[in-house]
Amino acid sequence: MAQTGDGFIWLETSTGLLRFDVSFDPYKPEAGTRPTGSICSLLATSDGGLRIGYSYRGASLLKRKQIASYSEREGLPTGGVRSFAEDLDDAVWLR
Repeated sequence: MAQTGDGFIWLETSTGLLRFDVSFDPYKPEAGTRPTGSICSLLATSDGGLRIGYSYRGASLLKRKQIASYSEREGLPTGGVRSFAEDLDDAVWLR
């Protein structure tokens, strides 16, 4: 679970992301930008984004209704992303 700077609370489920405002709403991405995989971890970033880690491999960044996905091609290690951390210099660490 993570809360982004815009006040939304995000939950990871076996069927995708849920966004809570006054009620829980399934996240519906723009066409062709759907994150794939079983979600394992979330981190709200200091600039209002949401980092999404997947159980088996890769991660995504959801920011301003746009999603960018990352895998081994972008330098992530193989395997799942179980947790994120962001340090004071805005560097992102993952495990």
